[in-house]
Amino acid sequence: MTAVEWLVGEIKSGLGITTVMVELAKEMEKEQIMDAFIFSKDPFGLSIGNSHTIKKAEDYYNETFKSE
Repeated sequence: MTAVEWLVGEIKSGLGITTVMVELAKEMEKEQIMDAFIFSKDPFGLSIGNSHTIKKAEDYYNETFKSE
């Protein structure tokens, strides 16, 4: 389940959205983006996981999605 799917489910269940819920969804999304980066494959379908460490994934996320 993606962060967006989770948040939409919370909205549909009638719960009001709180700041905590939004922050949780943002953290879930960050983890999903970093996992996708870490477990990505090259154009030939070969895993390149070892070259994409958690630190590199964190750097990628911060450079791509964080605004100053």
